[in-house]
Amino acid sequence: MSDNFKVVGKPLAKVDALPQTTGEAKYAADFMPGNGLFGRVLRSPLPHGKILNIDTRRAERLTGVKGVITGRDTLGVTRYGDEMPIAVERVRYVGEGVAAVAATSEDIAEEALDLIEVEYEPLPAVFDPEQALLPDAPQIHEEWPGNVGLHFKWDFGDVDKAFAASHHIRDDRFSCEGVSHGMLEPHTILAQYDSSSDRLTVWAAAQAPYVLRSNLAMSMGLPETHVRVIKPHLGGGFGGKGEIFAHDLSAALLSKKTGLPVLFVITREEVFGATRQRHPMIHYLKTGVDKQGRITARYCKIIADGGAYLSMGKVALHNAGQFLILPYHLPNYRYDGFRAYTNNSVSGALRGFGGPQSFFAQESQLDMIAADLGMDPAEIRLRNAVKKGYVTCNQQRVTTCAFSESIEKAVQMTGWKTKRADAGQGRGIGIGCNAFYSGAAFVPRKLPTVDLEIQADGAIILRTGASDLGQGSNTIIAQVAAEALGVHLEDITVALLDTDVCPFDIGSFSSRVSMFVGNAARLAGAEAKRIILEALAEKFEVSPAELSISDRRVEITGCPERGMSFKEAIQTGFASDRFPIAARGAWNSGCIHPNWETGIGQVTPAYSFGSQIAEVEVDQGTGQVRVLSFTAVHDCGTPINPLAIEGQVHGSIAGGMGQALTERLVRDRGSMLTSSFLTYSMPTSLDMPMEINSETLGEPDPAGPFGAKESGESLQCSTAPAIANAIYHAVGVRITDLPITPEKILAALEKKNAQAREK
Repeated sequence: MSDNFKVVGKPLAKVDALPQTTGEAKYAADFMPGNGLFGRVLRSPLPHGKILNIDTRRAERLTGVKGVITGRDTLGVTRYGDEMPIAVERVRYVGEGVAAVAATSEDIAEEALDLIEVEYEPLPAVFDPEQALLPDAPQIHEEWPGNVGLHFKWDFGDVDKAFAASHHIRDDRFSCEGVSHGMLEPHTILAQYDSSSDRLTVWAAAQAPYVLRSNLAMSMGLPETHVRVIKPHLGGGFGGKGEIFAHDLSAALLSKKTGLPVLFVITREEVFGATRQRHPMIHYLKTGVDKQGRITARYCKIIADGGAYLSMGKVALHNAGQFLILPYHLPNYRYDGFRAYTNNSVSGALRGFGGPQSFFAQESQLDMIAADLGMDPAEIRLRNAVKKGYVTCNQQRVTTCAFSESIEKAVQMTGWKTKRADAGQGRGIGIGCNAFYSGAAFVPRKLPTVDLEIQADGAIILRTGASDLGQGSNTIIAQVAAEALGVHLEDITVALLDTDVCPFDIGSFSSRVSMFVGNAARLAGAEAKRIILEALAEKFEVSPAELSISDRRVEITGCPERGMSFKEAIQTGFASDRFPIAARGAWNSGCIHPNWETGIGQVTPAYSFGSQIAEVEVDQGTGQVRVLSFTAVHDCGTPINPLAIEGQVHGSIAGGMGQALTERLVRDRGSMLTSSFLTYSMPTSLDMPMEINSETLGEPDPAGPFGAKESGESLQCSTAPAIANAIYHAVGVRITDLPITPEKILAALEKKNAQAREK
């Protein structure tokens, strides 16, 4: 299908590749003016306590300090859910912001923090989510009794009857620790308040600039039109830069107080301890199957550690339950999802957003069931795989699906059957699968919109409010627009994201940009093409239907000799008073906003599907795991940019390997001990598999732009279970809590060997 396209389906370099590789790209901190101030946040040393008094007088007298604020300066601010931007009466985790300063240098700002005196009354704290739900646990929020921030209870089919009729049942516990986003650029914001116009301008590393604009306007008591957010290049987000934080509001308030620009670049230690993490989750998963290994029923109780505040936990808990429904036939399903308040730092969005934890549990247990039944792990997946047209137990329709084909292709590419026959000996092969949203309809607000503007010289400018985090979404959107208009990718310039001039977009999350904003770009390109053809038809005295634009060329049907280049057509076919040519595209997914309480609702216009196979080597003397090769086969419909998808595959494997084997946030009674990349073991290039193979397949989806589906977050959801299943195949021990460290493997091997000796 992509062979019929000129731009879509081609492995093209990112539109911002040159400035990013040469160092010319400017990030938020690079806009700091010479008269700017440096901001720092004072953070709580206690996991739980009352704020009795804050004395800032010594800090205010320090030479070079221009402004100090505390929670008292935010008393008129609307709370963000259950969270104040700066603590006022109580702190609930180590690292919560209680004051902020702006000074002429970073060193002075840091010194000023030491001069602020805060008197606390310590309160009892709880750090384990299961303990937090006990009746005698310390109460973290008075308005949320029992520390239950959220509870979803869904029931589809007749679960009890299905379990009673099942041939085999497994009931297992799985857990995943919290992990960090690992973005290279820390959270950054530069704020400039103009008192003459009562306007605030910020340059921010933001995944959702319009959400940041809304929150800052609300916090500052300003109309949204008086807040301008500029998002320059962004050095990674992965879900971690989609909310407002203490440093964001502090920058704005301190700029208003001092009359000067204020820059906050938080430290890596603050990124780890005071922003967000992936939700640590415990899954109690019970699954029944018939004699053929077909799933008959599933019950899951999830306990998620939400930390001190709600953040985006509602979506995480919803997703964790939804991702247990696909990619397999599941006629009967019961879900109890709890998000517990604890005195840990706050859990929020991270790539996959509830998916990696649930797929680790589901895919691990499916392998365990296969072993119990004496079945091949790939075969049990094929027997349960959903097909095109399938309707889930909670009434979600699968429009296109090449899931079975992805399993079969991955098996064929790896020599699966031969390698599975060679069990043990320290080498193993394992499989993990997934299904994922192609954008979720969680925020039924304004439609995603793209503007195209064509200048008199033929230059094309694309404006979007969708934030490119480094994943290349600007390139994908521009490719779609170029294909629709009939020009080349390099003919389109993607404008700097600026809320004063770019159309609204809710933000870059839930793998929504390619589907939602891509469709808006397709419609904008088609509208621009319609405008041009109608004008040229009038000029050349033909009907619009007789004209076409393709590959930068305008031609008249049957008279190619009268054709001309796109730029020539623009320059000769339009009067000067008709420029610029402006076109707008806005797309409605048609999805129903999900019912949080019942779990029913079409969450997404399309699902992607995929399978991954990992080959590992386990040193049985040290417990060290080396991933030898990885194979990923992904049903993404029409691949807009195969090169970008390959990059997503490599990135997902790196991230999934980290969660599977090495990454963990170490705390001591709420205090984050992980403070740098030296103590947080993300995989490097030296840890990556020597061989990574990937392929895409599947039919074009009718909802997607030119048939495209998601190809981002899903790819990380299968990685950890594929590795865990390969480890079991290699050494015969099953680790059900992530990460799978050498210590856990050695302990499991010792237990296995002791049991063998007893026999």
